[in-house]
Amino acid sequence: MITEIGIVSGKILDLLEDQRLPVSITEIKLRLDEPMDLIHMSIGWIIRENYVRVIRGSENSLSLVAKDVPFSEIPQDFEWALSI
Repeated sequence: MITEIGIVSGKILDLLEDQRLPVSITEIKLRLDEPMDLIHMSIGWIIRENYVRVIRGSENSLSLVAKDVPFSEIPQDFEWALSI
């Protein structure tokens, strides 16, 4: 299971690096086609390891953005929910 979490975490980080914009958890699920519980565990791991920022979009949906994306590049309709 730990190996699977690591693989999916890598896929999520690759997706975020390619997008350079906030990506919702639902969009991550659609793009990766992995089980949702594995996606949740992987997101938890990359948040704990400080690789991403969690932001809140419209309707209180949570999205992730790569840690190295400057604040100035984040669309104005998002606000920081968690920045470690």
